[in-house]
Amino acid sequence: MKILKNIAVNEPWPNNPLRHQRGLILALLLFALGVRVWLLLASQHFLRSDEAVVAMMAMDILEGGPIPFFLYGQSYGGGQAVDALLAVPLFAVFGPSAYMIKVVQILFSIALLFVVYLSLYRFVGKRYALLATATLSFFSTFILFNFFYHGGMAMSFFGWLGLYFFFRGYFEDDHTMLMMALSGAAIGFSCYCFEYAYVYLAGVAAFWILKGKDVLLRQWRPIVCFVGGGLIGISPLIYYNLTHDFANLKQLLYLTSSTDSGMAGSFFNQFFSRFFNLFSHDLPSFFSLSIIDFPETIPTASYLAYSIFVVSVAYVVLRTRSGFIALARSFVTGHKAIMVQESRIIFIFLLLLIYFVMYCLSSSGGTTPRYLLAAIPMIPMFIAWTAYDFGRRYKAAAAIFLLAFLGIQMQHLIVLAKDTSVSEWRIKHHGEDIDVLAKYLLDNNLTTVLTPYEIKWRLMFASKRKIICASYIFGFDREMKYNNEVVDRVNRRGMPLAIVFDKDYRMHQIALNFNPEGAFDLEGFIRFLQDNQITYKVTPVGRDYVVYHDFSKHFPLPE
Repeated sequence: MKILKNIAVNEPWPNNPLRHQRGLILALLLFALGVRVWLLLASQHFLRSDEAVVAMMAMDILEGGPIPFFLYGQSYGGGQAVDALLAVPLFAVFGPSAYMIKVVQILFSIALLFVVYLSLYRFVGKRYALLATATLSFFSTFILFNFFYHGGMAMSFFGWLGLYFFFRGYFEDDHTMLMMALSGAAIGFSCYCFEYAYVYLAGVAAFWILKGKDVLLRQWRPIVCFVGGGLIGISPLIYYNLTHDFANLKQLLYLTSSTDSGMAGSFFNQFFSRFFNLFSHDLPSFFSLSIIDFPETIPTASYLAYSIFVVSVAYVVLRTRSGFIALARSFVTGHKAIMVQESRIIFIFLLLLIYFVMYCLSSSGGTTPRYLLAAIPMIPMFIAWTAYDFGRRYKAAAAIFLLAFLGIQMQHLIVLAKDTSVSEWRIKHHGEDIDVLAKYLLDNNLTTVLTPYEIKWRLMFASKRKIICASYIFGFDREMKYNNEVVDRVNRRGMPLAIVFDKDYRMHQIALNFNPEGAFDLEGFIRFLQDNQITYKVTPVGRDYVVYHDFSKHFPLPE
């Protein structure tokens, strides 16, 4: 008897998993696509700073530049380079625009929904697969990430594609070696896209452990195929590390380090503190509309959605307790874990738990909600499974439970459709004002600009690189090419300079807090101008920006 063979599905697996639900899943995917296009046109067509970096990378590639391994200035997270590469043909056909950049993420999100559906169809059953996919498609946090460039959609897509191939190879006898090789390749490439994808490797390892060591020794060929495929998928990381002094590996070791010099106590105290904070603060925040920064105040609706998730997890644990007992015995004895059919959701529970442990061990855990990204597909699965299982006996109550969660998500989407702001460090700008700023600068022939990082890339892309910006003087940047060009323009060609700030200088203050010695000192700069009798103009532009320009004397920039 094969391990978990009896928990795979409720009904026989057809060769074509779309045969019975082709119309329904197609309608769901088209509706999900329509919702995202509506949001794109209504409010989500403005870029944040890192998203603008991806857009500039795509422009560089389109013009014959090298294909980067990662986001400019990083040695990890190749998903953003994948996003930039996929945007190139769209830029070539339709021209560079924020819309085309966002389209890449939207298409990734629809592809992810389809792969999640196929995976759950193979692993659980067709009715649950459709319900879970529908719940995921309207999860507002997931939709927010569909418009946010962090390499997360690429990571999630390839990770779940790998799980789909794994389920086929694990539960079916046909094409096992091929499925395992494809699974390894997809999950390996997912790890290149973003490091938190190692949770998929951990999940696959857990599934193999459940077979028992005797079975593993006899069935070693699928494991070899998986490892071989994984090495192919992760080959960009291998090549980069070998040619860049293991910079990616060093960054990974840093990200997985939980050392915090500001926290007293042992490693375990720190871990459990983060674990407690995860469930008391980070996860409730994750159900809000703030995915860039943790919200200063968590909305009541977010707590309600989080409570529904907690109830769902508790229900799953209660309903599958016999499966947990079987798992515990398996780990203790090393024998096969024989579980009843109702325990099939346990794998998702283990996958989510492994991810939460990784999050708490990581140095980036607790710094921003976006590092919970890999948990997104799994969270609605518990809510859908609870409604699906509870609905067998109490259909009305299950429907109310599910609709309560979806109602909160619909409320979030209505708010999102009206919000055209761009958030950086809890500072909100009006998304459309970056175009107003670009037009003002171009109209006044101010094409050489010093500005904080959060404005630099957005401004360059809004002007289609007619304006060249530098932010090195503010203490942080990613790509020195444009900084060097600004210095060359000012110091050697004598071109006029403009300095751009946000209207209340909060970004400047944040830069000073990060780097008080190296960051730009605005007050000191004003004194320098006054001492040298240099006059200038200060012009508010739009609702968000202030421009210093028309300096009466030329002064060189530091190199």
